[in-house]
Amino acid sequence: MAGIYIALVCSVVFFLLYLSMTDGVEIKQDRVYQEIEYLDDLQPETIADPDAPLGEKRIYTIPLEDNLQDAASFAMYAIHSLVKVYIDDQLCYELNISDQNKFLKSPGSTWVVVPIKMADHGKNLRVEVTPVYKSRLGKRDLIMIGARLQIYKKQLHADLPQMLMCMFAIICGAVMVIFAIRSYFKGEGDTANGYLGMFAITLSVWKIMDTRFAPMFYAGNPLLLSTISLSMLSLCSFPLLNFMRKQVRLKHFPIIEVSSVIANVTAAVVLFLQLWGIADYRESLPIIHVGMGISIVTIAISGIRAWVLEKDDPRVRRAILCFMCCAVGGVIDLFTFYMKGTSSGLLFTMGSFLFYVVYSTIAGNLELNKRADVDMFTGLYNRSKCNQLLRDTDSADGIVSAFAMFDLNDLKLTNDTFGHEAGDRLIQSFVEILRQEAIPGSFLGRYGGDEFIMFVMDVDRKIMSRVMKRIEGSVDKYNHSGASPQISYSAGFVLSSELEDPSTMDLFQEADKRMYVEKKKYHEAHDRRKKDGDKPDGK
Repeated sequence: MAGIYIALVCSVVFFLLYLSMTDGVEIKQDRVYQEIEYLDDLQPETIADPDAPLGEKRIYTIPLEDNLQDAASFAMYAIHSLVKVYIDDQLCYELNISDQNKFLKSPGSTWVVVPIKMADHGKNLRVEVTPVYKSRLGKRDLIMIGARLQIYKKQLHADLPQMLMCMFAIICGAVMVIFAIRSYFKGEGDTANGYLGMFAITLSVWKIMDTRFAPMFYAGNPLLLSTISLSMLSLCSFPLLNFMRKQVRLKHFPIIEVSSVIANVTAAVVLFLQLWGIADYRESLPIIHVGMGISIVTIAISGIRAWVLEKDDPRVRRAILCFMCCAVGGVIDLFTFYMKGTSSGLLFTMGSFLFYVVYSTIAGNLELNKRADVDMFTGLYNRSKCNQLLRDTDSADGIVSAFAMFDLNDLKLTNDTFGHEAGDRLIQSFVEILRQEAIPGSFLGRYGGDEFIMFVMDVDRKIMSRVMKRIEGSVDKYNHSGASPQISYSAGFVLSSELEDPSTMDLFQEADKRMYVEKKKYHEAHDRRKKDGDKPDGK
């Protein structure tokens, strides 16, 4: 039934994708919204202004033609600039810093939207743009004319993927933080994912506030949106570094601690500069980027070192993948920012994090399933998986199969005489021989503490006898190599062709009987040697 449901879900998804790419209805109307017209060729006039923060401002003059509809609006995305909009000589819009603002020089980044009335046709619309930061000098402004709804719709369409990614990351981060807090109060002390969740939240809030649609959604205070965005950017390095420190557990490698201190100092410095009116967050971006660069270098160095020392731990491998993805994404985002001059639409770091979340979830579930089926000491299938094989496979369905049973002789005696470490070495050495000599694709399981099974499909007696001989030869070679303790085992195998329509359980029981016949012979021979004073040999 699960397969049918998955097929149904896939069919629904493909059906919805088909509908999204086709015109399902036909609409005719003689009144439409004003199409958006981008004024890319508009050349501003730059003039000196001693009262301006940087001593200059630029002026755009736009003639309002008669073909504009009544629902049209002038729109400009103002980036850290003061703006005044005139229609002829009448001031109809002003974006400025409030007298109550004691901390910031810029109103942030926001949309300037001015409706155009029928009475405005034939007049000139004049826009005065006064940059606040030097980084905005000589930069072009995004200016357009069109229906307000169409402008909002177009920007939502452009930013929706970024917003959805951010919302998904915020939800993931919140879940991680909640579970980390729960773990902390339960005394388990596993807070690593809490740091990763904090990184996800700060990174996502930065990016979602950095979208151009955010000021449309919350137009009343664009200054707050810009400040939230940049402050989250200054805070996102520290939790990622601490997640790395807790996950990889690098000893005698203080670079992560040093970088964590630098990340905190960087965030404190830019906050101090902001509160004292020395430099806004936007002006402190180079300081923030230097701190991020140090974190990226730290992550790269620590990730390489951790891979060398702890690559066998799957949890560490996944964590290192997260670090490297975020480091690479951060480098690309920083490089692109300085090339484009804007952080809008930079999603490499966010995409890297979400890739890690999806990969880690899938890999973690696969690992849990593996742990449920695998004996963690030997790496073979465990007793539960062996019983599942015996239950689920009713018959060989006409294909000749073989079932073999192995039992280590005197394992308890080895544990009592030489210690459990010696017994563990004995088990692992024998398991390694089984792995080496088994036919590829064979089912190998640890049925009990010293009992092992092998199930092979599509095999005849000649091939199976050869496998059993190879195992015996490898054990003899191991015993004559001087290894201690030596391996002694009993074994029995059966082919499905020897029984009438057997189930896997029938094969198991018959192989078990034949193995105990061998074990009985071993004990009889062992008892005779003991009477004669001889030492036991391996099989």
